[in-house]
This record gives sequence, C-alpha cells and structure tokens, in this order.
Amino acid sequence: MHHRELERLLRLAGRHAKGDKLELTPELVAELALPEPAIEVCAAAVSAALAESKNAAEAARRLGLSSRFALYRLMKKFGLDEGAIKRASS
Repeated sequence: MHHRELERLLRLAGRHAKGDKLELTPELVAELALPEPAIEVCAAAVSAALAESKNAAEAARRLGLSSRFALYRLMKKFGLDEGAIKRASS
C-alpha cells in the first residue's frame, strides 16, 4: 500500500469517527476489502502447466497468475525446482 492510499484511508476513518478515536467503520472495511484469489493452485496444476508451456511466463498465464514471479513463488512453496522450467522448454 502506498502512503497516499494510507492517507486516504486515514482521512476516511477520520470523517466517520465519533469523538477523538478512529474506528473500523463499515465504510472503511469496504475500502480495505481485498479481492479473493481467482483460483487455488495445487502442485499438480503447476507441474502440468510447466510441462505444457514453452516458458515460465506462458505457464503463469495458463494458471491465471499475474506474473511469472508468482509462478516462481508457487514453485518454491511446492518444492518444485527451476529445472522444471528448462525441461518444459525443451
């Protein structure tokens, strides 16, 4: 979160505050709501995407991930080595 976003949220909390204390109001909760992940990815899905793709970026797209770096994080989480990408591209 950038400092400008934080400042905006603090101003919003201040507008809806009763007295001299900031509270978590429904308006603030709505602003803080984070989007749910689009999909739940398992190790088998990551392995399959790597096997069917030419490179990490393509595998990430197949999985619906935002970037290849998200794929790398999943690979680390599931204990998949980076050699899987090289094997997938050959």
